[in-house]
Formats: sequence, structure tokens, C-alpha cells
Amino acid sequence: MDIDLLIDTSPENMEKIKVTMMYLPDGAAREVRVEDFDDCNVVRVADGVGVNLMKQACGIDYEEAFSKTMIKETMGVLFRMATLELFWKMRQTVRAKGEADRIFIQNKLAEREGED
Repeated sequence: MDIDLLIDTSPENMEKIKVTMMYLPDGAAREVRVEDFDDCNVVRVADGVGVNLMKQACGIDYEEAFSKTMIKETMGVLFRMATLELFWKMRQTVRAKGEADRIFIQNKLAEREGED
């Protein structure tokens, strides 16, 4: 299992991310640097659970995605997550997992259209 996080890679935000991720068991986040994103879009932090810190997902960066998110609450914690439409755009990949996700999202979007 892994977690994909589309992030703002500004130095200030990266520091917040590192502080938060230090709660993971091995402290691997201390190795992450802003410069890591100069040459790649994804930095994987393997620390009990895999966390993919993404500067972009299918060409969509944090700033573009932010306006297409929704706020959810789980166990009293508020967080932002992608809308189905944004998730659809971010799954336009050649990976097999992307195809399975696209089918799932298409079905959910069709269900929602049927409810209208």
C-alpha cells in the first residue's frame, strides 16, 4: 500500500511536510530535500508505508489541482481530496493500475449522472 500526495514544493511547505512525516516510524522524511524535485516529479518516502510526494500528477500541479478538491472529514480530521473529475484527469497514465482506476471512476461518474 502507498499514499500519493500532490504537494506544493515550496521550501516552507516542504518543511511542514517533513515535520508531519516525522511521525512515521523510521524518520525517513528527514532525507527529503526541496532540490529532490528539480529533476523528478515524484519522491518516494518508504517509512513503514510508502508515501509518494508528487510535484505533478499527469501534468497537474498542486496549484491547478487545489481548486478542484473537496474537504472531507474522517475521525474528526479535515483533509482535502480530489474530486472524481480531478482524479479522472490525474489517472491518465499508461500504467495498468491507471486503467483500473479509470474504469472505477467512469462507473462512479455514470452513477452520479444517473442520480440527476
